[in-house]
Amino acid sequence: MTNHFTGVQVVEDADPELVNALYNGERLNISLIPASATQYPLYANSFLVLKGGGRSALCRVNTDGRTISLIRDGADASGVRPKNKEQAMVMNTLLDDSVKVQIISGLAGTGKSFLAIAAAMQKFDERVYDKIILTKPMSQVGKYELGILPGTVEDKFAPFLINYASNVEQLIDTKAVRKAERQKTNGKVDEAQADAHGLSRTMKDFMRFYNVELLPIQLLRGASLKNAFIIADEVQVLDWAEMLTLGTRVAEGSKLVIMGDLNQRDEKIKREKTGLHKTINDPRMLNSGIVSYIELRKVERGPVAELFGKVFEDVES
Repeated sequence: MTNHFTGVQVVEDADPELVNALYNGERLNISLIPASATQYPLYANSFLVLKGGGRSALCRVNTDGRTISLIRDGADASGVRPKNKEQAMVMNTLLDDSVKVQIISGLAGTGKSFLAIAAAMQKFDERVYDKIILTKPMSQVGKYELGILPGTVEDKFAPFLINYASNVEQLIDTKAVRKAERQKTNGKVDEAQADAHGLSRTMKDFMRFYNVELLPIQLLRGASLKNAFIIADEVQVLDWAEMLTLGTRVAEGSKLVIMGDLNQRDEKIKREKTGLHKTINDPRMLNSGIVSYIELRKVERGPVAELFGKVFEDVES
């Protein structure tokens, strides 16, 4: 049971005529939804479930902030189809280029990284973005920090990419990628480059074919990330200043996807002092028209992960 804004609001006993109109493809003015029917404002790019007349309509408040539309079934990215209604909602805004900042919170196993990477691949294939950037904080590993670990930045960052790599391995077929790459490069694949940095073969192929850059958040200061689909994971450990650094690196033509789970934040930082908490609770962000926020609730990784998530993470603290 949640008592906070999750990006999704349910309207019980909605007017059946409104539900039918949505299914007929109409855009409805939000003034038709009584203010008393929702606990929070109907922010642009937030979501509604209207229940009435024995039907449920999954809806999105459009970018204009004044109308709502039905989210149609069947939206997918890179062959990935949503597994539940929240995933269908977030896929809708992940694939909408007018949404410049997508914020996704939720427990481990709810599909945050999987959906974001699938959408990034789809948009790169459509040539909307020139590259994909994967970033996350390089939290200290034991007593070793970034400057002490041996090797290049990529070598040092590789151990932090396990969550990305496991999702990439589910999404791409290495043989198919290399075949496509050979067709694109007249039969040439740089095998030496493919074997660099100790990453898995699948991850290496993904990085080359989709023009992927790996950038630790600690090294973003001074960067300008242009025409890129940027995925930032584990941001719950960032404070306000660090979130500011991340957001102000985003340049023209880019989309930023921010992901995190506030229940896994560093114990040294209070929930309300995290950059993620401020981002999803500041009305200026939610009213901007270029931001969408959703909390994914349903764990799709399996019953064990779901059980442990409920017991140890699904709490307000």
